[in-house]
Amino acid sequence: MKRIIFGFLLFGIAVVSIMFGGLCFPIVLGFACYLGGGEFVTMAKAKGFKPSPRIVKGMIVAFFAMAALPELVKPFKLEGMEAYPLEHYPLLLTVGICASFFRLLFRNEKPPATIADIATTILGFIYVGFLPSHLILLRNIGAEKISDPLQQPGLAYVWVCLFIIWATDV
Repeated sequence: MKRIIFGFLLFGIAVVSIMFGGLCFPIVLGFACYLGGGEFVTMAKAKGFKPSPRIVKGMIVAFFAMAALPELVKPFKLEGMEAYPLEHYPLLLTVGICASFFRLLFRNEKPPATIADIATTILGFIYVGFLPSHLILLRNIGAEKISDPLQQPGLAYVWVCLFIIWATDV
């Protein structure tokens, strides 16, 4: 019974954060994905892999910070910040991949890191950080002047995306 109540509570928090958008959505989704990154690392370790939890969680935070950057700098009225995350996502992904290689190849452990450990680290921050952070970019699509969230096109894109994920989840 507690799980059902907790599930409905989390569902309500998710719906409210998606409707509000702004900084609320990246903070709530980022927190959930940060916790999910820890679960991913724990699951991978249970299967015998040794991903780097610092890189996985650090890259999750970096992707969500990058996606939320246009909302963070809104009070300063900086020009051209709307496209900044899209222009710099490939660079951030490259930095994460390089950091994974260097960290796992040069850490002092016996036995040393394997390619599977590096691949698990990269999979972790892509699957739990890179892909979900695109929901924030989708949510921020649309006209800034519309105060009614139901008329914002980004909200419809997020709901369609979440419905497709739900419908195709096996």
